Amino acid sequence: MADPTAPIRLDPTGTSVSQREWQRTDPILHVESLRKYYPVQDQSIRSVVSRRRVVRAVDDVSFDLYAGASLALVGESGSGKSTVGRAVARLERPTSGEIVFKGTRAGSWRRSVLRRYRSDVQLIFQDPYASLNPVHTVAYHLERPLRIHHLVSSRKEARAQVLSLLEQVHLTPADQVIDKLPHELSGGQRQRVAIARTLAVQPSVLIADEPVSMLDVSVRLSVLNLLSDLVRKKELALLYVTHDIASARYFTERMLVMYAGEIVESGPAEAVTQQPAHPYTQLLVAAAPDPEQSLRSGRRTVRATGENPSLINPPSGCRFHPRCPHAMDVCRRERPPKFAVDETRWSACWLLSGSEAKAGASPNAAVRSQSASSVTPPSALATAQERLEEPTSWSVAHD
Repeated sequence: MADPTAPIRLDPTGTSVSQREWQRTDPILHVESLRKYYPVQDQSIRSVVSRRRVVRAVDDVSFDLYAGASLALVGESGSGKSTVGRAVARLERPTSGEIVFKGTRAGSWRRSVLRRYRSDVQLIFQDPYASLNPVHTVAYHLERPLRIHHLVSSRKEARAQVLSLLEQVHLTPADQVIDKLPHELSGGQRQRVAIARTLAVQPSVLIADEPVSMLDVSVRLSVLNLLSDLVRKKELALLYVTHDIASARYFTERMLVMYAGEIVESGPAEAVTQQPAHPYTQLLVAAAPDPEQSLRSGRRTVRATGENPSLINPPSGCRFHPRCPHAMDVCRRERPPKFAVDETRWSACWLLSGSEAKAGASPNAAVRSQSASSVTPPSALATAQERLEEPTSWSVAHD
């Protein structure tokens, strides 16, 4: 049996090669076909005699993270975003799929190896009020990871490191913050302490799970700017998990749009938000507040109706088809592959299939191949765009 911790070789697209070791131009973290299913705890007689049911929280998710760059994972509540983050951080064990960190496969690792991985891949939690212990000081929270990972040898050295971490997250004067309890800090200050705690172990990857959703609007921008500065100065790879597509556009270079456990669109953040190719992405963009748009005449009306599908028994074909006003018969029958919108992005929507695209093709064919059959013709794209721009009634779930 192959050693699950043995290094594998990757090219820049994540394909295994045998000629070279991992390089800095390769993805620092490669996720391929990640799935996370949760068994349904049902003690009824009917469930015992029938096959075991599962909640398909994450289904076939793939992406790459690069040093010094940020990637947004966007979707409404219940789409599986946080589960992806927890699975990548190995707080949840994936049902299947592959996670590769710097060329090393994250399989069934020993506890010591898993601890090193978790120090490299750190998670910033959503709620700063719950992620800090109310009976311990800031110094305790920041010293603890330093001691667990044996990064300091004395109390004096630990305190000096803590003061430095507080200054890195702009909590100054640091000596006036270090001995405070969490209740003596504001929400923004608590989240900065949580960020400092992740930096204590010198990670390579940060997973920020809705890091500003619990904060006042007045401090959200400063926390996002802090994370952006850290990514740039420390060359960190960042996965930004959020339901706010507007902040994702401002904060990240690339974006993944997630619905019902699946990725439905991927591409540069600016392109995805300015010209969304998937109906669900356009729904998210339309739901984001836009003061300038409200002042323009002919503003498109978006009405929120419908509910998220069951992830125990998800819809056949495209999971968005019960809520999509443009649903066709093929949407109900077959799961859409990834159709290339242009050279930098793709969308899993049959509206983009065109006359030359083949239904039921490999999900990655439209992205990896540059042949004419894998790229949607301009005429089909134009037709799809016209249909997406028609006034219609949309479904949306608000947080």
